[in-house]
Amino acid sequence: MPRPTNATIHSQEAVLLDLLARAPQGEGVRREELGDAYERRTGGHLPVRTLIRRLRGLVAEGRVDPVGQGPSTKYRLGPPIAAVQVPDAKRATVITKADEPYVPLSPEGTVVRDLIRRPIMARQPVGYDRTWLESYQPGVDWLLPAPMREALH
Repeated sequence: MPRPTNATIHSQEAVLLDLLARAPQGEGVRREELGDAYERRTGGHLPVRTLIRRLRGLVAEGRVDPVGQGPSTKYRLGPPIAAVQVPDAKRATVITKADEPYVPLSPEGTVVRDLIRRPIMARQPVGYDRTWLESYQPGVDWLLPAPMREALH
């Protein structure tokens, strides 16, 4: 079986974190319940061993807290991640709670983000106009109108 890409792993972790964020906080959620919720959300099956690996990784990062031990272990979101202070302002990044987006999103943006986070196998394939792509000439043809290009520049 091929090894999953980092993008696949991060996508699976993002879905699990979102499921935990939407669950009632306190007691936590059992692994089996997370697996079932993952299948309902993505339409794809996450094998038990893979689910355990993802949860262990999230626990190791401090993003998820286990409650209990053994098969009856439940999981809940960990404490919010504190902001990181970096001396160089150009390289500074602020880390917020793991379940909140870095940039505030509109409702439409949230829908697009959720569509993009879906596993590749759950996405609907979309084609493109190959003749337009082959006829495109950089510096001659423009995807954006001139006023928008100037504003973005």
